[in-house]
Amino acid sequence: QYAHRLNMYDQIPTEEITTDEFEQWALDRLQVLVAVEGFINGRSMTKSEMETVLKQALDEYLPMSLTSNTAKQAKTQKERQKDHYSHYILRLAFCRSKELISRFVRAETMLFKMRFDMEERAEKSAFVHDMKFGWEVVDSEEKGRIQPFLEAVSGNTAHETFYKIEFEKVLDLVATRRVYLENGTGYVPESLQSSIAAEEFSKRLEFAMNITARLRKAADQDSRLEPVLKHISAGYNAIRAANASRKSAVEGDLTAESVEELKDNFPLCMSQILSHIRTRKHLKYDGRIQFNRFIKGMGVPVQEALEFWQKAFSTITEERFNKDYKYNFRHDYGDVGGRINFHPMSCVEILRLPPPVRDQSHGCPYRDMPPDILNMTLKSMGVQDTATLNSVQKSVEEKKYNVACATVYRNLHEGALTDALRENKLEQREINRFNPEVIMHPNEYFDLSYQTSKL
Repeated sequence: QYAHRLNMYDQIPTEEITTDEFEQWALDRLQVLVAVEGFINGRSMTKSEMETVLKQALDEYLPMSLTSNTAKQAKTQKERQKDHYSHYILRLAFCRSKELISRFVRAETMLFKMRFDMEERAEKSAFVHDMKFGWEVVDSEEKGRIQPFLEAVSGNTAHETFYKIEFEKVLDLVATRRVYLENGTGYVPESLQSSIAAEEFSKRLEFAMNITARLRKAADQDSRLEPVLKHISAGYNAIRAANASRKSAVEGDLTAESVEELKDNFPLCMSQILSHIRTRKHLKYDGRIQFNRFIKGMGVPVQEALEFWQKAFSTITEERFNKDYKYNFRHDYGDVGGRINFHPMSCVEILRLPPPVRDQSHGCPYRDMPPDILNMTLKSMGVQDTATLNSVQKSVEEKKYNVACATVYRNLHEGALTDALRENKLEQREINRFNPEVIMHPNEYFDLSYQTSKL
């Protein structure tokens, strides 16, 4: 039984789950960690904006109900079991290198801290009490005695609860003078409770991951789990492509004409949008955002992007273009308004968009296209191999759209990689970099395709 939505993941899972649950639960948690790692890598967002994005990801992939309704208890427990087990499954996937361990600990710690901050106060107090962290609540008499010192470091403390914690556990807060220290004890305000809990979480997880790394050979010997774990860890490696600081593979600035010239390097989602633009001479809002940020990620400067859009919307006047569209295109580049440097949309963000309806062309074709139309479209792109088409269809049916996209990528670039190996332009040990098992970002697909074309 799971008493809380929050979890320190100290208890090893012991119940049986299916292999389908094993993989799907891990992939769902991975989607949440994609969003979290975007925050870690410096995406320009306020705390409120980050919490909104995280809540959307959690609601979709790791929902966690809070209910006392007996009829819904089974659903609540299943949700919490998924959260518990998916964490442990990802431990197995990411214990394969020090780099993966470090990234996983950082992402999981931030996820824990943000969940802690977003939790209701009563639930947080109950969780802290049950975890037996050893935090002693400062009573009113002691608080009154040291009130001036508490106010000196924490401001107005009249209604703030304080905890007494060994100073060794709050060294970072001591170093930044955010707690009052007396006789080896730090007096930590409730407002900093999440920081201390997250620090404890991080230490425990790092210790556990090092143990898991030493024991992972047992998991690797299980023929059912080995391909699943490798697939998941490969997906986590691809997360880097989803953050705002990513750099295009193209050296130098591109022009408006480059968008059309490089279309063979586009993933299916962007190829479909470009085709829609050419045919309709227009594009609805969600598609404009998705494609404009994609070409920004390619390396197209703002003025060249504006030239591309003005030529693409050839049926409207320059006056209407300047009035209705120009500002929004510039806004995506951080050129006007709040000057936020919006990042190209990752697959996770694209999949959060509603499916396109009449006259719209955005989203993920692997999710949104009818199977027969998708099959026909892939054949027109050059995917003729029946085994590949069947593999894509299977991935789509299982809602593994990132895997379907990677399967198409490998099929379309197999010949170029074979030629590069034969002509010694690429070493065998480098081949894995150009053979992704999952695609997590449209610009990741573009960069890999462009680099392959230059081999």
